[in-house]
Amino acid sequence: MKKIVYLSIVLFFTLSCKDKSERLYESISGTWKLETMQYTDSTGITKSINNSEIILIFDYIDRYSSHQGFQVIKNDTMEFEYFIDSNSGDLDFKESDIMIMPLDAIGRMQVYNFNKIDRNTIEFYTDFEFDYLNNQKLYNTSYLYSKID
Repeated sequence: MKKIVYLSIVLFFTLSCKDKSERLYESISGTWKLETMQYTDSTGITKSINNSEIILIFDYIDRYSSHQGFQVIKNDTMEFEYFIDSNSGDLDFKESDIMIMPLDAIGRMQVYNFNKIDRNTIEFYTDFEFDYLNNQKLYNTSYLYSKID
């Protein structure tokens, strides 16, 4: 009888635990404000954009739904889909309208690494991006967001 009770308890906890993928989605769910965008330009100079007004909203319903988000740039809202690879920790970011995005908007690349620094701070980064508006390659691009909701 003890074995059945112990097995029942173990089974209950196993089934009730969220998998790594679901925890990752929940960890970025919410509204985030861009604090700093940093990159190295083609001449090797590191530049930063601070005090941006860009907002990212990650909607998360459950692990079986499509994952939609919104990027608010001034008065424009761009919808995007995203997928988190729980093995690599990459964020697959499917954005439209990449050709018209301002320099501090995320989404010129499809795959970003991300680092959840703490509950209210997240960083997305990639080795390079291409700025279509200015026809230049950006290196070591980093976007630092703080949670506002």
